[in-house]
Amino acid sequence: MSTLVVTGKWAPKTPIKNKCDASEAAREITALRKGGYVTAPRLLERASDPESCMHEMFPWDDEAAAYEHRLHIARKILSHLHVVQPDGREHRMLLAVSVTSEEQKAYVPFQQAFRVPEWTEEVQRNALAELKGWRTRYKDYTDLGPIVKSVDRILVRFGKKD
Repeated sequence: MSTLVVTGKWAPKTPIKNKCDASEAAREITALRKGGYVTAPRLLERASDPESCMHEMFPWDDEAAAYEHRLHIARKILSHLHVVQPDGREHRMLLAVSVTSEEQKAYVPFQQAFRVPEWTEEVQRNALAELKGWRTRYKDYTDLGPIVKSVDRILVRFGKKD
């Protein structure tokens, strides 16, 4: 493997199990670039090598991986289905909230999420976290400066700007 000097850092709350050293992963990914870019199949092929630092980040048991992939699709279905009101307005059919009895995310009808104070707060926290994440991803694009400033004002208003 190439001895490129690359320093990496995992994004906060990276939802990946068994993360390896971020700098080592960044070096491996940098070495995979062909034509200035890297693709997911190329990364997966590299990670399939047990010598790759990213090997343990993937489930290699095909049955378990298939189940996890199906769960991922189920979550996408639950979180991306919209309903259209008679007046043409649309919104998500379901919102993801924490349900203590399930010890995981559950999906509740849009209106119901706003009838339970804990869920309302969670939905608002999630919305602000997504907005903050958008700001972090795009703050350095000067063409988006006016939008970033508007987002900053919203985050300040809700006390969420760092």
